[in-house]
Amino acid sequence: IRFRFLKPLEDNVTPYNDLSVPLSEFANHSISCKRVFIIENKMNFLTFPEISNSIAIWGKGFALESLKQATWLIDKEIYYWSDLDIQGFQMLSQLRSYFVQTKSFLMNGDLLERFGEFVVQGTPAKIENLENLSENESVLFNSIKSQNIRLEQERIPQGYVIYEVDRTINYPNVSS
Repeated sequence: IRFRFLKPLEDNVTPYNDLSVPLSEFANHSISCKRVFIIENKMNFLTFPEISNSIAIWGKGFALESLKQATWLIDKEIYYWSDLDIQGFQMLSQLRSYFVQTKSFLMNGDLLERFGEFVVQGTPAKIENLENLSENESVLFNSIKSQNIRLEQERIPQGYVIYEVDRTINYPNVSS
């Protein structure tokens, strides 16, 4: 499992911020943090903004199944960020089957509209229904599926990612 501390640790447990460890070690040793961001794209994982008391995990597609072994994640706020496509919502639903508290991050219809110029053809899938999506997520999933489109997460400008992190995570009670 590859993960990053999103802000240097104050207790200086490790001098490293970007680590890869065997799944068994990751699963059996809880990390002291409040939030966990699971991010599919490697470049987005590597450039994700600083957030105190948080880690980012490189999800690597459907390999996120291995995370279910890390039962200590049950006690964490989990955010999932993937492409806005059929497979991204499949992975979100799968992750929620292990950790029901998982919230989607930067996976909404507003984002699709805002960055519509980057939408490309998606990869078709025969999946009909995803059990673990919210009502809004299900509506968006069905729309994306019917149009067979994709908005790749790496197409979202870094400035917008930072803006959304600040707005929703770092400073959620500050009005614009």
